[in-house]
Amino acid sequence: MRKLIISIFLIVAFYFAIPIAFCQDLKLLNSGNIWSNLIQTSQSENCCTYSRFIKFSGDTVIQNLEYKKVLQSEDSIQNIWEIIGFVREDEQKGLYYKELYYTQQERLLYYYNLKLNDTVKIQSIFDDQDSVSFIVSNVEEVMIDGDIKKIFTLHYPEYNNFTETWIESIGSLHGILREGFYHCLCNNYALLCCFNNDKLIYSL
Repeated sequence: MRKLIISIFLIVAFYFAIPIAFCQDLKLLNSGNIWSNLIQTSQSENCCTYSRFIKFSGDTVIQNLEYKKVLQSEDSIQNIWEIIGFVREDEQKGLYYKELYYTQQERLLYYYNLKLNDTVKIQSIFDDQDSVSFIVSNVEEVMIDGDIKKIFTLHYPEYNNFTETWIESIGSLHGILREGFYHCLCNNYALLCCFNNDKLIYSL
């Protein structure tokens, strides 16, 4: 009888541990990360190409909610940073972003716990009214920097079948703030690399 009780306990513990561990793997609110994005403002003439760095650092409270500050730098040696917004994380829902000037409302920037063939409607972070739906068209696991991570391919039927890729703990390949999605018709945004506490964890 005792063995049976122990076996049941272990099964239940394992069952509940899986989603908890999975949520932790999806975390993007990592103050040790620095994302480097390549931005090309004129694809036709290869004009105005530069790098932009993003990091989450420093705590603040807005309307009783805890946020991290979103800092941006275009300084190659990353000495000069400016605040452009705030992020917070709900492990059951996703990563929220609140822009500093453009809009007063926060937006759900990333959905967590996505599954293959899920259809999700997401609101634009740059427009109070705009929203768009995407379909999770592919989910796979790959080895990145010695760790197995899930990669999600998102398909946007309303945007001429535009696709976007999200990687666990790294974010979108169009930039952690997903600038490449919202400016896909004009500019070219690409995630060049991501460092965690000065260790390279992703590179293009």
